[in-house]
Amino acid sequence: MTWVNSVRGRLALISALVIALVLTVAGASLTLLFESYIERRVAQELQTRLLDLSGAFEMNDEDQPVLTVAPSDPRYRNPYSGAYWYVREGEKNLWRSRSLWDSQIAAPASVSEGIVETTGPDDRDVYLLEKRVAFGEGNAERVFVLGVALDQADVQALSSSFGTEIATILLIIGLLLFAGAWLQAKYGLQPLLAIRKQLELLRHGEREKLDGPFPEEIEELSHDLNALFAQQKHMIGRARERAGVLAHGLKTPMTILYGEARKLDLAGHKQTAQSIKGQLDLIRGQVERELTRARVHGAAAGIGLHADVTATAERLVCLMQRMPHGDEIDWRLPEPGLQVAMDADDFGEVLGNLLDNARKWARSVVEIGAVDLGDGSVRLTVADDGPGIPDSFRGEALERGSAMASRAAESSGLGLAIVSELTAAYGSAVTLDTSPLGGARVTIKLGGTAVSAAAPNSPS
Repeated sequence: MTWVNSVRGRLALISALVIALVLTVAGASLTLLFESYIERRVAQELQTRLLDLSGAFEMNDEDQPVLTVAPSDPRYRNPYSGAYWYVREGEKNLWRSRSLWDSQIAAPASVSEGIVETTGPDDRDVYLLEKRVAFGEGNAERVFVLGVALDQADVQALSSSFGTEIATILLIIGLLLFAGAWLQAKYGLQPLLAIRKQLELLRHGEREKLDGPFPEEIEELSHDLNALFAQQKHMIGRARERAGVLAHGLKTPMTILYGEARKLDLAGHKQTAQSIKGQLDLIRGQVERELTRARVHGAAAGIGLHADVTATAERLVCLMQRMPHGDEIDWRLPEPGLQVAMDADDFGEVLGNLLDNARKWARSVVEIGAVDLGDGSVRLTVADDGPGIPDSFRGEALERGSAMASRAAESSGLGLAIVSELTAAYGSAVTLDTSPLGGARVTIKLGGTAVSAAAPNSPS
């Protein structure tokens, strides 16, 4: 699963996009505000300089313009320093600052009442503020233009420096916000990860329900899941009970019918008796098939179910030893310490049928093996030293009522078929091959159902 398909990854992506957008807007807004502030500050500075120049400019007793005091900023005395002033009458420059040297400021066609941007010395952009001053009246009126200017380079340098610094600060803030958002997503989703782990333990049979405490938003979900598990367990229990009742209810009538068929056979009505017995065998096979399906829990109902391999084998071997030929066999049990995530009754049904089948065919040895494959699965084997099963009959042996499966005495031909159906319900399959003992070996891999031996023992 890629990060795009995870809730945490999506939250992180959305957080990163939102943070980037907000900080970009904030950075642009702060830069615009700073530039606006600088422009207002430049305007104030030019107004102050123009007032200083205007205060020093006047007409003497001879009606000649004079500067009583030269503007005091030291930059006025350094060529191209960035601060300039001038006084002109018409096209004639009366005075100008030394900083202008031999250059001119491209003045607007008419005197503006506000600040204008124009070209100054050395082709630099400057802010210019001019003021029109008139003396006299009528034909004797003389008009002078006073101008002050400041280089834009200083303002641009300040703006650039501010932009770099604000970008650095916002980047740090963005990283901190993203880290906070990531932690929020990680720890905010922690309860869901806890539920996931508990569900895994439920599937492996190491717990029976979800245990809190969980946050308020997830508490109801855990209650609903626990209720679902309880309902599932109850429904399966009822289905198994009804299967048992059905089996018990059919047992007596079928026994009576088998007895009647036997009487007909003894009375000489062999064809009729054989026909009845054949139909009863079909009924018994169909009933067994449906009862098996009703009894099986299967992988879908395997939450919280488990069975101890060795304990189940020991119990079943005790039963096998009471049956014909069972006490003559050397039963070799697996090492203890393994459990499978399978309903105890289902597992007993599987292993019981395998051991019963091995008892019928084995000469002297039946070996039960259970190996943890290390990938969360257990390989179960039942091997005997009997005649074995030829390759051509192995597929047929797993079918109900097959001729191969029913060749042994007292065999109905249902054992391996029931095992095959039960294991299929758990997503597994039965394989037949030749045993190292010389007979048949049945192998079942219960995929993804290996459970630590430390888990609680299943009831037998």
